[in-house]
Amino acid sequence: MGRETDNKAKNKKKDIKKTGKKTTAKNNIAKKSASIFSKVTFKVAMYIIGAVIVVLVCKSAYDFGTKVFSEEGLAEKGSGQEVVVTIPADASTGEVASILKKNGLIENELVFKIQTILYEADIYSGTYTLNTEYSPEELIEAMKPVEKE
Repeated sequence: MGRETDNKAKNKKKDIKKTGKKTTAKNNIAKKSASIFSKVTFKVAMYIIGAVIVVLVCKSAYDFGTKVFSEEGLAEKGSGQEVVVTIPADASTGEVASILKKNGLIENELVFKIQTILYEADIYSGTYTLNTEYSPEELIEAMKPVEKE
C-alpha cells in the first residue's frame, strides 16, 4: 500500500504540473490575443481620429474658399445703409480691412486681405461713401481712384 500511495501522490504532482503548464500556455495565448487586439484597436482608433481631422480641415478650407470667392455684402440688396469711411494715407491692407470691419462693411478681415490680392486691388487714401450691401469686390472697386479721361 505504501508504494501505491507514493505512486498516486507522484501522479497527482505530475497532473498538477501538466495542468499548470497548460494553464500557463492558455494564459500566454490569451495575453497575446489581448495584446494584438489592443494594438489593432489602437491603430483603428488612430485612423478614425486622423480621418476626422482630415475631414474637418477640408471642410474649413472649403468654407474659407467659399467666403473668398463668393462673399456677398453684409446687408441684403435694397436694405443697405450708406457708411462714410476715411482711409488714411499709407494705410496697409490690414488697416483698411480693420476700418471696413469696424464700420460693418465686411465680416472677415483675412478674407478681405486675400480678396485684395486676388483682385489686384490698389486702395487709395481718401473719404468714401460705401454701402453695407456692397460685396468685397464692389468695395474694392469703389475705393479705387476715379480715372480722368
